Amino acid sequence: MTFGSIRERLGMQGTVLPMTDDARRRLREMLERFVRGDDQSLRFTNEIEILVRTQFKGAEFYEELSYDLATYSPGGGDHLIDEKKLAREFSFILAGPLADPPEDPPN
Repeated sequence: MTFGSIRERLGMQGTVLPMTDDARRRLREMLERFVRGDDQSLRFTNEIEILVRTQFKGAEFYEELSYDLATYSPGGGDHLIDEKKLAREFSFILAGPLADPPEDPPN
């Protein structure tokens, strides 16, 4: 699969787009999928990295998440992070900056 086809599959056009609710939802779904253990492949984390770099450049978690994704390798290794550490980092982002806002109580 080429870089271009991953971008197309994720629905991205251009270089850097503003964060949208759709991009936020897609990122949440992808991080949740990794945390559940459904897909922890390097290929999948590369797709997450593309989404983060194109849609979330101004986000508060951008630099740390980009670094974590760039240093991820299944099984870890010297100066690399493994599945457990990346899942833990994703969980923090899901519970913090990507947490669903509380719903307004009914009037």
